[in-house]
Amino acid sequence: MDQNNNKIDDIYALLDEVARQKAQQTQANQESDLASMNRNINHEHIVQKPILAKVDDFTSRLDCFTKIVENVDYGQTNANEYVNGHQEVLKKYLQAAQDGEKFWELEEKVNDEISEYARADKRSIYIKAYYDGLVYVYKALKKSKSLMAERIYERLKRGLA
Repeated sequence: MDQNNNKIDDIYALLDEVARQKAQQTQANQESDLASMNRNINHEHIVQKPILAKVDDFTSRLDCFTKIVENVDYGQTNANEYVNGHQEVLKKYLQAAQDGEKFWELEEKVNDEISEYARADKRSIYIKAYYDGLVYVYKALKKSKSLMAERIYERLKRGLA
């Protein structure tokens, strides 16, 4: 009978071990699922500021500015909310430039809006994107000015040579 009790104890020990391993595996799977969910959630909120698009061929400052603003590369990972907020600013100021607003006026407006949004709470991805878009537009305005100035300088230099 003692031998039967040992076999029964062994069976119960084996069952306890199997149950413990199953519980560990379930917990590991749940932790893996949580980690995966966190990665997916965080992936949706990835924010990467785009860099100014390079422009080589343009006919005017408006053309240069338009190409910089229209050729923004957001990459594959930026959250849609970020892209939408960023593009709202670009479209707003591109339309103003295409409607004939003076570039110096645009620079002033963008600068004023940057000052206003600099104090805003940027925990919202959309607000952060809007602010980043304002900075991008300001840089695009400055870059289009300097590229146009370089082009004029080169033409004058060639004309005088």
